[in-house]
Amino acid sequence: YEIRNCDWSSDVCSSDLVVRAGQPLVERTSPDNQLRIVVPIRNIDDEQIQILAQVAYLDAQRRPLPDESNRQVMTLPAGSTQNYVAVSRSQKAADFVLRLTWNK
Repeated sequence: YEIRNCDWSSDVCSSDLVVRAGQPLVERTSPDNQLRIVVPIRNIDDEQIQILAQVAYLDAQRRPLPDESNRQVMTLPAGSTQNYVAVSRSQKAADFVLRLTWNK
């Protein structure tokens, strides 16, 4: 499931993946001017889940950059929230897409 920068605060219910992605914090790092994002991800299920999270970065015209984060395994106990943090390698990153999937 993909969440674009404009899709926040909605439930993600795809293939039984039930999480809530909160409003991201998006900022530029100093002195490198890279894009840093922090996205709270909440497990709204009543069981612990394990997901994979990955970010793809886009330029100012929303074209994909050759700049993706590694897939990160997140274990979320029932009802818990954890922050997913990623930093672009490119100064050209202006936007992002967060991908969430089951860790199988």
